[in-house]
Amino acid sequence: MTTEPRNGVYRTTDLSIAGYLVSEGAMQFHSARRVGGGPMDFRIVLLDPDGIAPGLIAKYPGSEAARFDAAVRGIKKVLHEIGR
Repeated sequence: MTTEPRNGVYRTTDLSIAGYLVSEGAMQFHSARRVGGGPMDFRIVLLDPDGIAPGLIAKYPGSEAARFDAAVRGIKKVLHEIGR
């Protein structure tokens, strides 16, 4: 996961973090661009004029959103194994 606040925007390659920040209503999606060869290798840019991303991210690990993301990843892993 790479994240960095700079000049009123927040950049990340972590889709879960980006989704959490937008769902908290504090940030607006600005853009995304491919940064790698994989199907989900993107750098996501969110508008963060007040610089609040780091504080919100500190709350993410114990949040309902983090538990939801972990559950989805677990189910996805099982489905991937079944599909082999």
